[in-house]
Amino acid sequence: TCNFTASIIVEFTRPFELTPYSCATYECPGERKCLPYSSVCDSVQDCSSNSDEEWCTPWRALDSGSAFCVPTEFMTNYTSKTYTDCRRLAAINTTSVFTLIGTTCVVYSSSISATILASPTEYVCGVEGAMAHVRLPIGATFSLCTSSIECNGNGAATSNTSAGACTCTCISGYTGATCTCLLYTSPSPRDS
Repeated sequence: TCNFTASIIVEFTRPFELTPYSCATYECPGERKCLPYSSVCDSVQDCSSNSDEEWCTPWRALDSGSAFCVPTEFMTNYTSKTYTDCRRLAAINTTSVFTLIGTTCVVYSSSISATILASPTEYVCGVEGAMAHVRLPIGATFSLCTSSIECNGNGAATSNTSAGACTCTCISGYTGATCTCLLYTSPSPRDS
């Protein structure tokens, strides 16, 4: 009897490569997991790294009529968007600044967002109907006095250049350094 042994020799002319993994929507970093955009900033952790939620808060609005004026190569415009959509797009692009002008969302590249946050007075400009937003981590400071951020929308902010701080003049009914304390007035006694 004869025993035959067969061998196959395969020679690769280039290194073995995995096909790149790509999502048409949002990809959880390092997980090969795609999520629909609606799963980003929905308060539900879908990625093990929590990357789908970590850029979603805390966002703060600047004063009404404010935008960031930067060269167009640093921004992407999206039309027919709501505040929630715009916040998701900023989170997906891992940027800390966006502007909503009516239903147009302007998302700024992450390469310029740190520059804007460090020197906002150089980039904030007035645009009718606009509302600029910044992502400020807890305890972070923003070196531009805005009524929305410094005074929680309950007063007018002014810059105290000698002290390098912002001060608030609270509207009626509010008090405190940042206009967060609501004054309580007791109701008038009823006529009997």
